[in-house]
Amino acid sequence: MATIPRAQQLKEYITFQTKSGARNAVTNIAVSPTTYASCYARITELGGGIEETSHGGEAQRQGYEIWCRYDSGITGFMQILWGTRHFVITAPPQEVRDYNNRRWLAIQAEEVTES
Repeated sequence: MATIPRAQQLKEYITFQTKSGARNAVTNIAVSPTTYASCYARITELGGGIEETSHGGEAQRQGYEIWCRYDSGITGFMQILWGTRHFVITAPPQEVRDYNNRRWLAIQAEEVTES
């Protein structure tokens, strides 16, 4: 886990969305996710990889570490929207306190793109 960010490092504007919400009665798939909160964050790229899909294409997985101010309502069952990019949270968000006892969230997330 990287170091706790400083306020001036929170440069990326992200939105947390719930994956539930209105569902299509036929397919039971969420029609549109619901926005929970938006905030500024620090996003750091981690490792990634390429794997084959069942349809003969390739999927690229890229990991990210995301730091933002603490919010008790943010869970691992949410997704993160960063501009036009969608991240899936891959581990429970971790609460971290800095030396001034301020609360932060450290989040591990992943973006998957197919080609």
